[in-house]
Amino acid sequence: MHSLLNRFAAYVGALIRSERPVDIKERVKLLKRVQKKAKTLLAELENDDLARECWTPGAPLSEYRLLKGQSATRNLISYAEDHLERLKTIGGKGKAWHTELRRHHIHMTALFCAFLNRGFRPSRVNDKEGEYGVLLDVVRVLAEPLFEPEPPDAHRPRNWRGMVREYVDELNAEAKKKR
Repeated sequence: MHSLLNRFAAYVGALIRSERPVDIKERVKLLKRVQKKAKTLLAELENDDLARECWTPGAPLSEYRLLKGQSATRNLISYAEDHLERLKTIGGKGKAWHTELRRHHIHMTALFCAFLNRGFRPSRVNDKEGEYGVLLDVVRVLAEPLFEPEPPDAHRPRNWRGMVREYVDELNAEAKKKR
């Protein structure tokens, strides 16, 4: 069990430690700058003069390499657009930079529990203690060493309960669609 917990901590912890604690607005600005520069580069790569230059016999920049560069630049623009759309869906007013990491932590915790107990299904259980069964407790326990403690002057303390509720509701909605 210790070995499995160490692997879990290494995987989720590495994601948390490598994440840039930057506001989503700043991340959007960065991606828009990259996208703008990539569009400028693509315009230059699609220039007829450059294409004619590639036809020069023995030129290191061949037509094939130019087409590969154009394709890669188009992909970069497309991926940046997809990333921007994702940031817009996760980034709302007041969302912390680590919101997606916390959601990922909940998902990985649920997978970890399912690995340990094949019969585990995250669900909303209505009992006196709490309505989320075991998952909420496991999420909190596994989050302690991974996420830095909330500073005492935080505007809102982390609320794992709400995020676990969202996760379980999304799973239930997906299961309902499949049926």
